[in-house]
Amino acid sequence: MPDWFYRTVSRPILFRLPTEQAQRISCEFMGTVGNLPGGLGGAFIDFLGHMRPDACLEKSAFGLKFIGPVGLGTRLDGTGMATNAWTRFGFSFLELGPVTETTESAKGLRRDDANCSLQVESPATIAATDLAEQLKRQLQSPVHLIVRLRAQNANTAQKTAKALLKLADPLLKHVQIFAVDTSSHAALPSWSAEEWQTFWHTLQAAGLQKSWLLVLPVTGKAIFTTGITAGCAGVILDAYQLSGGTQIYGPKTKPLLLETIQQIRTKFGSEIPIIASGGIHEPIDAVEAIQAGASFAQIDTGLICSGPGLPKRINEGVLSTLPSPAEVPAVRLAKLSWFWTALMGLGMLIGSLLALWIALDRVVLPYDEAFCGINREQLQQINDRLLPFMSHDRVSLAGTMIAIGLLYISFSWFGSRRGEHWAKVAVLVSGGAGFFSFFLFLGFDYFDPFHGFVTAVLFQLFVQGIVGDLPAVKPSQSIDWTESPEWRRAQWGQLLLVIHSVGLLGAGIIICGVGISDVFVRTDLNYLQMELGTLREANPRLVPLVAHDRATLGGMLLASGLVYLLGSLWGLRRGAGWLWHAFLWSGLAAYACAIGVHFWVGYVDWHHLLPAFAGLGLLLAGLGLCRKWLMATNGIKEN
Repeated sequence: MPDWFYRTVSRPILFRLPTEQAQRISCEFMGTVGNLPGGLGGAFIDFLGHMRPDACLEKSAFGLKFIGPVGLGTRLDGTGMATNAWTRFGFSFLELGPVTETTESAKGLRRDDANCSLQVESPATIAATDLAEQLKRQLQSPVHLIVRLRAQNANTAQKTAKALLKLADPLLKHVQIFAVDTSSHAALPSWSAEEWQTFWHTLQAAGLQKSWLLVLPVTGKAIFTTGITAGCAGVILDAYQLSGGTQIYGPKTKPLLLETIQQIRTKFGSEIPIIASGGIHEPIDAVEAIQAGASFAQIDTGLICSGPGLPKRINEGVLSTLPSPAEVPAVRLAKLSWFWTALMGLGMLIGSLLALWIALDRVVLPYDEAFCGINREQLQQINDRLLPFMSHDRVSLAGTMIAIGLLYISFSWFGSRRGEHWAKVAVLVSGGAGFFSFFLFLGFDYFDPFHGFVTAVLFQLFVQGIVGDLPAVKPSQSIDWTESPEWRRAQWGQLLLVIHSVGLLGAGIIICGVGISDVFVRTDLNYLQMELGTLREANPRLVPLVAHDRATLGGMLLASGLVYLLGSLWGLRRGAGWLWHAFLWSGLAAYACAIGVHFWVGYVDWHHLLPAFAGLGLLLAGLGLCRKWLMATNGIKEN
């Protein structure tokens, strides 16, 4: 559920349900997707979001390498139901638990939508054996697991440590880090320094080779720090408000969290890693926590309110605050992927303009006449609408190729040239589909020499684009630090753009299917005023000739649908005005050709034209809703 679907469709539905039911449905759905066989679920999530953090965000702590600064807290899925899904959301670690001796449901779980907060009387807990069984399905991932352990029936330091070791034992093969939950253990805050030393020594003497963290509840009262001094590997600051016996998690706890981070840094210096949890609902919250001294930002209620794209937006925000990389050595242009994919786009653009000129003038080329065994004039004698009909197919094809060429050039110059991995992938995936479609029409024993020549040339550029390198990424300085009205409106625009792209893919599949099977639909035959059998009797090679055009058009629609879709899924962000222009002008060129040629040749059947008008409407509406957001260029941290 990416932001453009969550904010427009899913969240309004889920927020009408009781909190526990909405949480259960969400986690069960994510768990089902994440556990699809063969890693298909993870690949599907990657496809929708492209959320893996940039390599520049890697950092080390607790003797481990973390792929980024963002983790998932326990409030959303502490029982690990959807672990395989969450590992693909841009998190570097997931915290599970609390783990106790028994599994119990949450009590008094309520969502306060007005304040974007979550109220909990007693959080859900899971037995160690139950969580271990859950984690058996965990796929290999660079995302680390932290498990929060809660010893319920132990008082002394040594007994508490032994109880925690017993809870940890079933989880050792799955978990890298354990965290000691102090929120419901009345004795821990009053332990002396000697008791804390006994506690940590007992844990470390077990030889588990695991890091042990201390969870400190930040509630506005003075926090105890004796346990830190005694030798824990790091702390999790768990910020919440207390109202009676209810814990309230939400954005109002952020000032308290920042103040506590600064207190610990002042007292203990920069050595001890701090995981800041609570009050982080927007990218600016995470950046402020890290700038205050936190090593990592952990989110949970923020994901519920803001959307599943929050970790990606935080990662982009943190990346934009890093110092500019040192000068990188110059790389020869011929070794860079964007150069070759831009040439491929330019080649498609030139070829499409040439094809458009031919389609509007003579329509058929000498080798088309040679294949049919008749010349242009004889084709007109068979049916005076045949050449206009072929022109309608070929102009539509040329318009689609113009759009693809413009998009490839734009993605290469403004995306890949700036180190954007998603732009390279989008062009190559689209190009691969286009080249594969070249073989569709060969089943009709017709080989188009010009088409074959252009394909052979472009394929060499395509291969160079695959093996070429990406330059160092240049982080965007236009970040959505907070949720603006433009961002929220753009989620609707992105939804429409994705629907538009899926529509193009559907049209491409249908036209490919028609091209390699029936070739003509009923509205085509009505326009020609001729039945298929009569056309075949007039010249048996006319149908393969038209099928070649149809199959090629379907393939190009598939290629254009893919590049529009991947651009819509991965490339839309504040300040990406170039993408808005690329979508607009490429779309206008394609739809102008596809719709205009129908009126030019007199093929005006509204059932036939409705999909084209619908596609144009979706594209323009989506771009209209996204325009202000995409055109924004400021990188100021808004308050």
